[in-house]
Amino acid sequence: MRFKAFLTCVAMFLSVAAHAQTPKDCKQVSMLKPTPFLGTANEIIVLSDGSIWEDLSYKYLYLYLYNPMVIICPARGRMYVEGDDTMIEFMVQRIK
Repeated sequence: MRFKAFLTCVAMFLSVAAHAQTPKDCKQVSMLKPTPFLGTANEIIVLSDGSIWEDLSYKYLYLYLYNPMVIICPARGRMYVEGDDTMIEFMVQRIK
């Protein structure tokens, strides 16, 4: 239920952003690595769809999330993760 509210927030965010794409261009997947995901700069992220990304956000959040569900928007280079009841946006670049 909580993740459903998170998805709704992401959809609203994407719909009001000036350069937004539709939510159908984004997909929900789980993060396999790193474990735990800290939300710190330059982490290499492996998703359940086989894609590999690098975090370019230069955030130092120390989230300690284990296999979180994320929303990845490849065309925008963005990944959204729920942390402490807020949606956290990360800039990411696809490696593979």
